[in-house]
Amino acid sequence: MDQGVAALVGAVIGAAGAAAAALVTVRLSLRGMLTQLQQQRAQFEQQGLADHVRVRRDSRRGAYAAYAACFYTFMEIVARIHEIAETGDTRAALALIHGEAAAAHAQLLRARSVISIEGPDYVIAAAEAVGDRVHIWMEMPLRIAGASRQSLRTSDYASMETGFHTAFRTFTEASNRALDDEGSWSAA
Repeated sequence: MDQGVAALVGAVIGAAGAAAAALVTVRLSLRGMLTQLQQQRAQFEQQGLADHVRVRRDSRRGAYAAYAACFYTFMEIVARIHEIAETGDTRAALALIHGEAAAAHAQLLRARSVISIEGPDYVIAAAEAVGDRVHIWMEMPLRIAGASRQSLRTSDYASMETGFHTAFRTFTEASNRALDDEGSWSAA
């Protein structure tokens, strides 16, 4: 009888030991799976961050390019106004300012509003400086609408155009810097 009890106790202890060993194995396996899942999550988060940076960079690049395109359109219209003003047709020049130039100006303002969302601050400031120059130019012909042909001299527009290009060069440098800064941040 003692031998039977001893055998039974031995079997129970053996089974408990095997169960404990199996439990340790399961725990180690679960711990390994958890570590692997955490590593995968970190990789996904890192990839997600890289994707976010890429999308944001593309978004900013698109906003800056749209603003540049609007500005070039505006400048082409300004050049046409110069040509018309040189012929002395003040009415035609003013009509072009009221029509096409006003539409290009509105488009430029919409593009600038996108940049104000995209940022960063120094690009927003540079875009606003360009926009301010354009706005001053848009107001100038309206103030002189009733004036003589002399008010539409090429020299008047040439000085404004110099201001345009200076402001726009600052914007271009700022937008390139923003894209470079973001690129170096995403590579880090």
